[in-house]
Amino acid sequence: MTVTRLKVKTYSDVAYVEGVFRRNPMMERALHYHCKRYFDENYKGVFFVENEHKDEIFQETFITLWEKIMNKKIYVKDGELKGNDGNAFSGKLTTFFMSIARLKYLEWARENLHRYTNEEEERRRRDQEMEMFKTILYDSDDETMLEIIADCISKMSKQCNQI
Repeated sequence: MTVTRLKVKTYSDVAYVEGVFRRNPMMERALHYHCKRYFDENYKGVFFVENEHKDEIFQETFITLWEKIMNKKIYVKDGELKGNDGNAFSGKLTTFFMSIARLKYLEWARENLHRYTNEEEERRRRDQEMEMFKTILYDSDDETMLEIIADCISKMSKQCNQI
């Protein structure tokens, strides 16, 4: 079985930016495809992330690029791609896209590292409590267990104690 690949037309960075700014749906899709292909080919060289999070980072990056074009932070003047400062772009649009992706990845890593760290600490704390409970439950003699139960009962309210 032979796999045929679709030939997708590529455009200049100027054409992409002009097309997106003019809200041309065909150019928006073309830029999306162009960035997606470049991102998929190069993301492992920029950051390390699982595939499920890769698409999330791509989408946030593409939205940021699209907003920069719509807000004229990237624009075309006299047939030349310009940045927010009015200076000509010194690189390609895909290179700029990957620099945004890197920042999005760092934001993602900062947010998720904190979450994973807290989850790991909570799991470790529960494991320690369970080990302590097992030790008390299985390694204690009857007298120690009765002391623990009496201590628990003494800390209950009168209503709970009566039950």
